[in-house]
Amino acid sequence: MSSPLDDLRRILADRYDVVREVGRGGMATVYLAHAHADGRAVAVKVLNPDLAGSVGAERFLREIRIAEQLQHPGILALLDSGNREGVTYYVMPFVEGESLREKLTREGSLPIEEAVRLAIETGEALEYAHTRGIVHRDIKPENLLLANGKVAVSDFGIARAVDQAGSDKLTETGLAVGTPTYMSPEQWMGDKIDGRVDQYALGCVLFEMLVGEPPFSGPSPHVVMARHSMEPVPSMRVARATIAPALEDVVRRALSKVAADRFATADEFVAALRSVRHEATRAEMAPGAVAAALNTPPPIRVAPRRRMIAWPAAALALAVVVLGGYWWKGGAASGRDAKTRVVVLPFRNVGAPEDLYFSDGLTEEITSRLSSVNALGVIARTSASQYRNSDKSVKQIGSELDVRYVLEGSVRWNRKATAGQGVRITVRLIDVEDDTPLWSDTRSFDMEEVFTVEANVAEEVVKALSLAVLEPERLRLTARPTDNVTAYDFLLRGNSYYNRSWAKSDVDSAAMMYEQATLADPEFALAWAQLGKTHAWIYRLGFDETAERLARAREAIDKAIALDPNLPETHIAQGLFFYWGEWEFEKAITELTKARQIQPSNAWVHLQLGNVRRRQGLWAEAVRAYEEAGRYDPRFHVIWFNIAHLRMHVRQSAQVEEYLDRTITLQPKFLDAYLLKTGLQLGEFGNLDRARQLFDSAAIVIPPNTWRPLAGYWLNGAMRTYKTAEERLRMAVAGNYGLDSTMVLLVRAEALAELGRAAPAKATLDSAITALEAVYVRTPKADWLSGALAVAYAHAGRREDALMAAKRARTLQADALDGPTWIFNEARVMLLVGDTAGAITNLGTVLSIPSGVSVADLKHDPAFAPLRNNPQFKALLAKGSPPPPTF
Repeated sequence: MSSPLDDLRRILADRYDVVREVGRGGMATVYLAHAHADGRAVAVKVLNPDLAGSVGAERFLREIRIAEQLQHPGILALLDSGNREGVTYYVMPFVEGESLREKLTREGSLPIEEAVRLAIETGEALEYAHTRGIVHRDIKPENLLLANGKVAVSDFGIARAVDQAGSDKLTETGLAVGTPTYMSPEQWMGDKIDGRVDQYALGCVLFEMLVGEPPFSGPSPHVVMARHSMEPVPSMRVARATIAPALEDVVRRALSKVAADRFATADEFVAALRSVRHEATRAEMAPGAVAAALNTPPPIRVAPRRRMIAWPAAALALAVVVLGGYWWKGGAASGRDAKTRVVVLPFRNVGAPEDLYFSDGLTEEITSRLSSVNALGVIARTSASQYRNSDKSVKQIGSELDVRYVLEGSVRWNRKATAGQGVRITVRLIDVEDDTPLWSDTRSFDMEEVFTVEANVAEEVVKALSLAVLEPERLRLTARPTDNVTAYDFLLRGNSYYNRSWAKSDVDSAAMMYEQATLADPEFALAWAQLGKTHAWIYRLGFDETAERLARAREAIDKAIALDPNLPETHIAQGLFFYWGEWEFEKAITELTKARQIQPSNAWVHLQLGNVRRRQGLWAEAVRAYEEAGRYDPRFHVIWFNIAHLRMHVRQSAQVEEYLDRTITLQPKFLDAYLLKTGLQLGEFGNLDRARQLFDSAAIVIPPNTWRPLAGYWLNGAMRTYKTAEERLRMAVAGNYGLDSTMVLLVRAEALAELGRAAPAKATLDSAITALEAVYVRTPKADWLSGALAVAYAHAGRREDALMAAKRARTLQADALDGPTWIFNEARVMLLVGDTAGAITNLGTVLSIPSGVSVADLKHDPAFAPLRNNPQFKALLAKGSPPPPTF
């Protein structure tokens, strides 16, 4: 009998000299051949017989020829195709080199720069094809060929042809188009797909290039795809610490479960990769110049929810920072705290890298137990975690955190160990003054004993420090939150994601893990509390501002209350629900105060008390709460940024820059600090040129396409002052400077109108209104939407609609911190619709109350240029603002 190779040589003898078989895949067998016409080496790919029989040769060949239009240096062209004697084949150039799969098999992971470069080149090829309506559908290392260091994407159009030609027959035969290891959830489910399935696959490939293995694997395709659909994306930085957080964020977004949460196009994905690829280079280009440029005053006016729209340079409130922290040695704790102060350093994970969440979870739970002891001052996780893997001595750490005692340890979890040996923990308590161990212990135990061990460690620390403990405190030290270790494991995983970042993928993953914990143990009050808090946080961040999300938060918290009404986390969740979800400030204070009584050194509780107090306009109380938070979390940058922003808001500008400099020292890429520094330069000193310089410098340190949405609405406010209409038009791209697609349209419409381009301005404005109204239907309580619609209606000449929307924004957000933003917005809208007197009245209001708006802001904002010669406006500017409060 003849072999398949012999048959193919005979069948194609008039066109090709077939040399040998060079590879096999799920769809085809590949042969090296030489074309008779020009002698060039080609790859002849013979469709596997089962697949060919299922899809039908004629339909397959008709569909595959669509790929002939693809002529791109990064795409292997389709040279020929046909069906002879039942053999369906197609021909592409033969690449002298290797596939990415071969390279990964040989090298494991790749250098970060090389991996990102290869992903960028692949993404460019994908974007070219996508704009021509062709989706690859099977991006994987085997289809990425490397020649002279460059990528060439192979088999473009093949998966599409199989899918289009095969339709229902593929399902009947069990043949799948695509490779499960790299396949998006919607492709597996057979849903409608577009280019974002290729983005997802490329994200998986980039993950593998960086880490050495794909994000999800398993013993069968169904297991793999279940993990794609349900499990959160593993952290690359756990396996490879040198991966920048910004790069991990980009990959995570590409691997979002829902296509709408990924980058809109391959081009946007490539742009994000280019940004993180060159981030370090940009930072190194002129470190002295950048540092000097940023080492000067500035403001932004922090705003309500995650979004904020348009307002004057200084009145802009860059989304409320709801966390907190900054290290100010001597001002935070030194000499003012009579409590015995201790820090629990992150326990070293000496087991598998993927078990880091477990060692961190033990650290956090022991910290939480100790925080219930009134005589102890316990440093928060956010400050303690900055000393992970630190080479500093305990004496240095003690000095920086102003603590007398350090608890450190290590954890190894061996899941295959014999009974009683699964987890091994080593701990020791050290007096930093003379580096003396006061107590140490090493023990092995099963996971079922984890609560006993946590309680024992906490009790031994208290005993070693000779602290008196009341009975309620002792009960909290020894509490057993659940009898189900699986539920507890899910809780720790949820905590790990919740603590990681504000990214949507992380908070969604946290909610998923907490929900799994409640399913494993429906009586787990702590898990219900954390789940409710996370749903409220998702609402607060603006990822889902629907009534349904709040209802899910309410339901989970109610279950936590029913199970354990005295749990501090229950009070925290309830308080944050009232704050983040319902804007019920007094109710929030009541619940958070109860939590503070149970855990007096819980920095998070003090921070949130400060956040709520500033909403009420109780500025002195807010600062005191922040300072108390700083005692227990001295290196958490947001606490001290919040103090800077609060003082800027009430026009106490003397210490603002010092707070901001310390914030940036602790977190060099904290966007809000740079923007507040920029606004301070304008609002306090009236130095527009310096403000512009600082703004541009901030965009070097933090690339515009990584700005959070909370900053995006500058483009309609401060950006009027800092940038010309031509510049704003160029900058108004979805995803840049935090702009989403709706605000991009409004910003572009305003810039076009300012440039005198009436026709495109009107068309863009109409599109902006349509887009904003569509979002408003889903989330009518979002103040930024009403504010944006008010501006859009005003530009469109819809006077009554504009004034009504502006007033609605004021009603939705009437608190002392962000309320002035909407008074200011209403002034701008009034001016646009011709109500000059009303506009001046509103501007007088924001200048007379804590608002962050300064005379310099109004002088320089071009939106108020029509008032420059108005006598009442001149008098208003001459009068200025009253003296700031003292506290």
